[in-house]
Amino acid sequence: GTCTITTSGTCTLAVTGTLASIVADPSILASQQIARNGSMAIAQRSMPTADNTYSLDGWRLEIENANGVVITQDTADVPTGAGYAAKLVVGSGNNGKFGLFSPIENKDMLKLRSGVASLLVPLKATAGLTDGTGKIRMCLAQWTGTADSVASDPITTWGAEGTNPTLSGSWSCANTPAAISVTTSWADYKVENVSISGSATNVGIFIWSDDRATTTTTDILRIGGKVTLTQGASASAAFVLPYAMEMDRAQWFAADVGATKLSFFGRLASSTQIYAQMALPRPMRVAPTLSLSSPSFSIFVQGAGATSTGVSGNGSDRTAVLLSITMSATGAAGDMADLALASGSVFALADL
Repeated sequence: GTCTITTSGTCTLAVTGTLASIVADPSILASQQIARNGSMAIAQRSMPTADNTYSLDGWRLEIENANGVVITQDTADVPTGAGYAAKLVVGSGNNGKFGLFSPIENKDMLKLRSGVASLLVPLKATAGLTDGTGKIRMCLAQWTGTADSVASDPITTWGAEGTNPTLSGSWSCANTPAAISVTTSWADYKVENVSISGSATNVGIFIWSDDRATTTTTDILRIGGKVTLTQGASASAAFVLPYAMEMDRAQWFAADVGATKLSFFGRLASSTQIYAQMALPRPMRVAPTLSLSSPSFSIFVQGAGATSTGVSGNGSDRTAVLLSITMSATGAAGDMADLALASGSVFALADL
């Protein structure tokens, strides 16, 4: 509209649009990214080989056959406008189905209930993964069980080629997944105007190879780092959240504490035992459990050196973790100790 300032200081505003037209503008929804780590930029963990195990943050590896796929974070072959992709290379357990599954927290999906959602995914695949009837498929899943109780394997049976997998528990596909003839060049593929039940308590993104037709260890599925899930009948243009924002969201669920807090203080409970608290990089979703990968600490007590001989621990609350560290004898109960992680890792997990 236009505004004219008169000599009396009043302003007359002529409005040429309506609130309804603003609300109907789908571009307003474009910034409301619901996908977890849709950029594929965050990969805090070692890449797994086991079924239903987190790989890139927020994305679980789902495999039908043992050694069915090798997953890595790719930075060399990515879609335009992205810096990362998930690269899934068929393994020795070939001719099985495989893919990635990302459950989304209840708090982040409530806006979708009794409405519609749309998904955009950049994909690229070798011809060996699209030469059968199954091809590549996408499911926008919904969960109607207890909110955030979605840790179990979402797949009961993978099914024959060309038959969509049977999902487990309270999971179901809100859309009807169809075979996608993904090309050997990057392109965006969409699932749009998907109705989400008013009873849904979580949603999930499931992308998989359904092809069983003589896949080999040279076959590759790439999922580009612009996965975009938004509210609305039409898919938003693909976009990438800032790295710092993605990391902050990732650390709500999982945090490499040992990499971020390398030096801290503890107090001796005895000459051989220290109880130490490590602050988390940010508050987590729930008090985390710890995954300890052979951590070893350098310890200084009253100026004397010592080394750790054993470590255990747990999440004390959403902001810190507690460690019980056994060490070579030095000092006395009540002495303060300065500790530094020498090797290994301390990983806090509050995953869905």
